[in-house]
Amino acid sequence: MARKVADVMWEMLAGAGVKRCYGIVGDALNPVIDALRRNGKIEFVHVRHEEYGVFAAVAEAYLSGNPVVVCGTAGPGVTHLFNGLMDARKERLDLAVQLAGIEAERISREENAMDHSGAPGKQVNSVGNRTRRRNGDAHVQSAAGGT
Repeated sequence: MARKVADVMWEMLAGAGVKRCYGIVGDALNPVIDALRRNGKIEFVHVRHEEYGVFAAVAEAYLSGNPVVVCGTAGPGVTHLFNGLMDARKERLDLAVQLAGIEAERISREENAMDHSGAPGKQVNSVGNRTRRRNGDAHVQSAAGGT
């Protein structure tokens, strides 16, 4: 199997002395966390909230003197990292941050989470229709009963 950028990134971080990564699995981070699993040299600690993860990483970096990684995903996940990152900066700690996002071309008006028209079920139908288009599954029915 060909090496991926994420594989090289984790090798570099392990070589820099990183022993642990705190974060949440999901969304755009899945390929990065999969590469971390393949690496096997850095322990992944799953946390319930990004802010817990960043403060755990800050505490470990402060107490051990070793660099630590924290992972956050697009949107609010990145925002939740901010307070801990400012604490790490104040303490002058080595903290690596791995952020994940979504390609801009995948985001469109149709995919907004809010339905401003007020039509009941329109949002659910829209999600079902997008799922069919992306997956090519003609048999997928939306939760609102559409086709």
